[in-house]
Amino acid sequence: MLFLNHAFLFCDMIAFLAGFSYKLQLVKDGRYGVKKDDKWNGLVGEVVNRQVDLAAAALTVTPLRAEDVEFTVPFYETGTAFLIKRPYMEYIRPWLWLLKPFTAGVWLVSLVAWLVVWIVMIVINKCSPYEWERKYKRGIAGKSQAKYYSAPNSYFSVSSMLFWQGYEHGPASTSGRLLIIGWFIFVACLAVSYTAGLTSSLIAEEKAVGSDSWFDVRGLGQKKVPFGTVKGGSTEAFFKNSKIPLHAELWREMDDQKTFASSIDDGVNRIRTDDSNYVFIGEREPLMWEAMHAPCDLLVIDPKLQNINYGLAVQKSHERILRDFDVALVGFKSDGTMEKLRTRWFEENSKCFSPLISGPKGKSSTSILPLALPIDFHKFLLAFVILAVFIVCALIALVIEKIFYKERGRSKIVVNEEGQQLREK
Repeated sequence: MLFLNHAFLFCDMIAFLAGFSYKLQLVKDGRYGVKKDDKWNGLVGEVVNRQVDLAAAALTVTPLRAEDVEFTVPFYETGTAFLIKRPYMEYIRPWLWLLKPFTAGVWLVSLVAWLVVWIVMIVINKCSPYEWERKYKRGIAGKSQAKYYSAPNSYFSVSSMLFWQGYEHGPASTSGRLLIIGWFIFVACLAVSYTAGLTSSLIAEEKAVGSDSWFDVRGLGQKKVPFGTVKGGSTEAFFKNSKIPLHAELWREMDDQKTFASSIDDGVNRIRTDDSNYVFIGEREPLMWEAMHAPCDLLVIDPKLQNINYGLAVQKSHERILRDFDVALVGFKSDGTMEKLRTRWFEENSKCFSPLISGPKGKSSTSILPLALPIDFHKFLLAFVILAVFIVCALIALVIEKIFYKERGRSKIVVNEEGQQLREK
């Protein structure tokens, strides 16, 4: 669970000051505590059921939980935040901005496709009886024509089409023409997708940061962008029980669309795998913990929406434990220990650049949407399939040409080195 190592640290420090020993155990179901049918699960449930004396974790103080357990003085203050897929233009290297439209996978497979087409073109030129080089050997093509699709010229032909340039001489064989047609279709798809993706990235870069109000997040529902939180958690309870109409409406929309997550891990996984730009709502610190570690593809938006306190939970009858922890925690906060721990936990351990964007206090805050994600391999799969089909057809045509072609001897037409007819033989 979040802050597990820090729970050890808390207990060690307080146990040293108060002079007691303890045994730390993990909660069996891995949950913080939800009340169902008048029964608590998770950490709160183990405290209520007297399985443990104290719950040492980042446990949110809520009125419902406070009815059945005692909370220490808050040791940390946080708020409700939003976790989204980090806009692609935010974490790409500045000098690689021309590569924004496609993922590394698309670029790599495109390079492989280019090499394959070049090699297949060379093979066709060498093996097809209807191609320029074989025609030259039979005397029905000039020496210069025989070099139209030599290895260097094949490289130039395939590359010139890749950069949307024409090539003066086309293949003479059916197999060569099928290959070039497939390559042309692939290049057209590549060029159109690249242009559209680059344009979208440049436009989105101006719009990605700077929505004026958090209430733009409400517009996610209107834009068919789903958002949700952990089912049964304290964040859901905040929206469900809020007296503010907008918050209650947000909860109803999550409930109607069934966009709740079963856990924080489930919410993070939906953000990374859902193409609909899912937005996960939760407490800022757990979301920060996810965003500050590799692969650095998440971003936390803090709209200053709600103040949340973390406390340690003890049994109602354990007044001495509660007093010892209260005294120690107040001392830690007053002497700067808590601030040092916060810096150690979140700033020094962060592996990612700027995982948090905090909105200004008051009515205005920041909302960022992943407006221009790069085209990945799955979205570009059809273009690769089309190219593969044409390559296979070209190779089949090459085999047919070799099988059914019957050598007829030298042609009756004699040509010069430029391929111009001289006389009848």
